[in-house]
Amino acid sequence: MRCIILSSVIFVLSVVVLPSSIFGQEQTDFSATATYTYTVDATGLTSVEQAYTVTTHNPEVFLKNYQISLNNPTVTNITAQAGGASVSPVIENTDDGTRITIPLPTTVGADKEQQFLVRYQTDTISSTAGATMQISIPKLAPDTAITTFQTKVVTPLSFGEPTQASVQPTRIDTTKDTFTTIYENTSQPISLLYGSEQIFSLSLQPTLENNSSGLATAQVALPPDTPHQRVAYTLLDPQPESIQSDTDGNWIATYPLEAKEILKPAIELLVRTSLTADSTIAATPPADTFTDAQPFWPTSDATISQLAKAHHGAEQSYHYVLDTLQYKPTITGDEKRLGAIKALGSPDQATCQEYTDLLITLLRAQDISARRVVGYAHPYSPNTPTYLDGTSLHAWVEYFSTVKQQWMRVDPTWQDTSGLHYFSSFDLGHIVFAINGISSQLPPAPPLSETTSVSFTDSFPPAPDTIQLTIDEMRSISPGEYLITLTNTSGQAIHNLSLNVAAPNPAITATLQNHERFSILPYQTRELPVLFSSTQSDGPVSEVHISLSNQAHTYVQHAIAITPRYGPLTWFTRYKTVAIVACLALAGTIIAGSVLVFRRSKKRSLRR
Repeated sequence: MRCIILSSVIFVLSVVVLPSSIFGQEQTDFSATATYTYTVDATGLTSVEQAYTVTTHNPEVFLKNYQISLNNPTVTNITAQAGGASVSPVIENTDDGTRITIPLPTTVGADKEQQFLVRYQTDTISSTAGATMQISIPKLAPDTAITTFQTKVVTPLSFGEPTQASVQPTRIDTTKDTFTTIYENTSQPISLLYGSEQIFSLSLQPTLENNSSGLATAQVALPPDTPHQRVAYTLLDPQPESIQSDTDGNWIATYPLEAKEILKPAIELLVRTSLTADSTIAATPPADTFTDAQPFWPTSDATISQLAKAHHGAEQSYHYVLDTLQYKPTITGDEKRLGAIKALGSPDQATCQEYTDLLITLLRAQDISARRVVGYAHPYSPNTPTYLDGTSLHAWVEYFSTVKQQWMRVDPTWQDTSGLHYFSSFDLGHIVFAINGISSQLPPAPPLSETTSVSFTDSFPPAPDTIQLTIDEMRSISPGEYLITLTNTSGQAIHNLSLNVAAPNPAITATLQNHERFSILPYQTRELPVLFSSTQSDGPVSEVHISLSNQAHTYVQHAIAITPRYGPLTWFTRYKTVAIVACLALAGTIIAGSVLVFRRSKKRSLRR
């Protein structure tokens, strides 16, 4: 009769414990079923139970011990049972973590069943942040002796059902206090996200400096609205001279600076991130230049061209980056951005910059529009980089899906360091500061510093319901030209606006410039020229109705008196450039003809 010591080596992949083969080399002597239960409380502490039922097929052998090796030093409150009774495990601290040996009662005979379990607690499987919770259970190592197994994730009812799952669960059971998400025979890594939105409170204080001896302007990118992000500024002191949006969707604030002036504007804002895209915030369409080569993105390099052909499409390119680069174990803050080629030459020195640059380069080399996103990323996992205690920015990638007609967010750095899926799913902890698509470097994102603060909060202000509108007649040689001025005095942008100008009198028409649907940014003033014209010559003063609205609200509704432009003057205004040129040409012809006639007359008088 042989004695088998049952051994389970549990590796930690990233942040969680990972069972591997538990039956050594004599697996044909046994078969087993297993149930892994992860019970998470409201603080993120996880109680783990691994329960096994082992059937012995060889009467010549029996199990003596069950051994678990954990390289997770934070495991606590370890207990064990065998045969329905508590047993005292032997716990040893090792260089790699903790080894647990569970003594098992002797059970001899073919087809005999033996049941045992181990329980412990850990704070590395799940994390809570504000109103959300993230759970990560990595891939289970294969074990041919375990014929069936079940994974259960038990969570408080207050967090609701998972809003995002990397693997579709078999079912979800509900009690009065908990949700239990159940997987049958799923060995894939499981990532679960609870909560559909997160609200952050941020304070920033970038430094703007004019080193010249004259007046200058300085610009800084402000965290903008995106389809997955809404911002509300509660403080912007001093307010900039202007805020404009660029092709990438950045919000660029411009400040005038005196000679040698250093300005540190105080910026405070709330940010609400969401998994579901906000349809009222139009995503910026990809520009033609979003597949061009840029510094750090050498798309025409021979090595890049070969790699792009070998790893076709966004997903293959993404996984190539994961397989090739290794995150630099120690970040000092002095790292220089390497770019795609140097990243391939030093694959073990990669930071988020190198993961991002290499992926963007591979995508652009395949004519897939891609761009860099820079901002803050909350580390939901203990193994995710914290970037010098949160004082360094993070970078990730957006590529444009022509199938879905939208920008897709992916983060190879976060997946490589946390083990969570960041290609087919995303989290709520990424906050966009700046988007680099037209340029690989501009605009720079406002840096984090020791004075930066990021915290969670539970409320976001309602959308603004007021926009100031004024209309003034422009100084012109003829009536009918007006300027509509819109001013947003709030700290939130208002999107998808439509300006409608109509006259009860059908003879009056309004011609608007820049009339497509538009947004007005926080504290922004926009000017829209309008020309009123009439086919009637009588009654110079007419009434027109002006309304400004979007699908959620009507912000302005005015009736005002205007003086339209009549007939020929309207034609002249619309074609005034051509008319002026024609008039000047005609005048020149007349003058030239007069001079010629004068010269001829003068010559004739001399002959007389």
